[in-house]
Amino acid sequence: MNEKVNLITEEGYVTFNCDWIKAEPVSESDLIEINSWRDKMFQRGLIGVFENGIGFGNISVRGPKKNQFIISGTATGGIALLGVEHYTVVTDYDIEKNYVECKGPIKASSESMTHAVIYQADKSINGVIHVHNLDFWKRLLEKVPTAKKMQNMARLKWQKK
Repeated sequence: MNEKVNLITEEGYVTFNCDWIKAEPVSESDLIEINSWRDKMFQRGLIGVFENGIGFGNISVRGPKKNQFIISGTATGGIALLGVEHYTVVTDYDIEKNYVECKGPIKASSESMTHAVIYQADKSINGVIHVHNLDFWKRLLEKVPTAKKMQNMARLKWQKK
C-alpha cells in the first residue's frame, strides 16, 4: 500500500512516500536492546505524548542489510512498553526520491527519513534515538541550527534560485 505519510506539528511536518507491506513482526530477541533503551527514554519523559495527544520520540537500530533498520512504529510515543507489534523494518529507502519501504505489523515512524539520512551519513552509526527535551532545546536555541531556522534557510536558498 503506497501512501504519503504526513505528521503535522506546530514546528512543521515530515512528509515522505511510504510503501508499507503488512507482515509478521520482527522477533522479540531482535528487540531486547532497542526496547531497553526505548524504555529508559520513555521513563525519563524523552519519548512520550504531548497534552494535545501527539506522540513524540522514536528509536531505531541499523539492520544487517544495506538501507535497512528496525524502527518504532508511527504513533507509538505514548505507549509505555512496546511489543513486537510496535516495530517495523525499513527494508529500503531513497533519500533523493523521498521514499521509504517498510515491512511489519505497523507503519514506520514519521521520522523514518530522518533516521535514514543519519544512517546514510555515517556507516559507523548503529542506532538513532530521537527525543524531545524542552530544557535542552531552550539551552541550545540560537546556538545550534533548529528546525525553524533550517526551514527559513532552505526557503531563502530556494528563493535565490
